[in-house]
Amino acid sequence: MTGRIRDRRQEAEKLKLRVAHLSPESRIREKKTHALRLEEALRDGMEQILTGRRHRLALLVEQFKGLSPLAKLNQGYSYVENGAGCAVKRLEQAEVGDMLTVHVTDGRIYAKVTEKKENEDVFGGELC
Repeated sequence: MTGRIRDRRQEAEKLKLRVAHLSPESRIREKKTHALRLEEALRDGMEQILTGRRHRLALLVEQFKGLSPLAKLNQGYSYVENGAGCAVKRLEQAEVGDMLTVHVTDGRIYAKVTEKKENEDVFGGELC
């Protein structure tokens, strides 16, 4: 008899747990937990995407800095143009007597071509 009572109590306990598990309150709690996990996964995914995009933006900014004319002038380069405002890139674009404007970091230098000479060595002068 005590064995049957014990079996019935165990069976009743199992049914009680099953009802508790299937109750609306329990299911709502499960859904909330699932929603929180999904929200966390979404937040983590968005953060990874944002971090990647920030990194790419930083790389692009550095590339643009390398293309900046002002950055080149700050490195010691200059931009030379003739009287018509066209860039002078080659010896043949300037003649003796021409006035040139040399753009440097902090202003302009106006120069007159007094002589032309072709270089055998691209960097014909000493570095200062």
